[in-house]
Amino acid sequence: MVKLSIEARDLILHIRGWSQLWVLKRRLRVPLTAVQEVKRVPSPVTGWWKGWRMPGIHIPRVIVAGTFYRATGREFWDVRRGNEAVEIRLTGAQYERVVVDVEDPKATVAMINEALGRPPKTPLGQTPDASLAGGA
Repeated sequence: MVKLSIEARDLILHIRGWSQLWVLKRRLRVPLTAVQEVKRVPSPVTGWWKGWRMPGIHIPRVIVAGTFYRATGREFWDVRRGNEAVEIRLTGAQYERVVVDVEDPKATVAMINEALGRPPKTPLGQTPDASLAGGA
């Protein structure tokens, strides 16, 4: 599991527990300006191919942790079976995508969007103010 925090306009991912061994990192720093999209992912460990792993571990449907290289770019994963995760799409950063399980995915998505100055979204993908404007 990863703990996320925001420090000086950077998103900091604090890698915890055994994951530090699998990913060979204790933390990862991403500029907030590189964050393009952040969303919850219900079951990220499904699927057998995540990319070429260097370093890391991948046991399908159990654990995905480490750096993975795909045709779309470099990705960082730290997820376990049964955990909901957060997916962060990036541009101009060390990774194209970061997928990590966190204690509270909904709160984590809200925290990152708030730091980016993005309004919260309703289940239909509209901002709360926009959904009220249509009803008046």
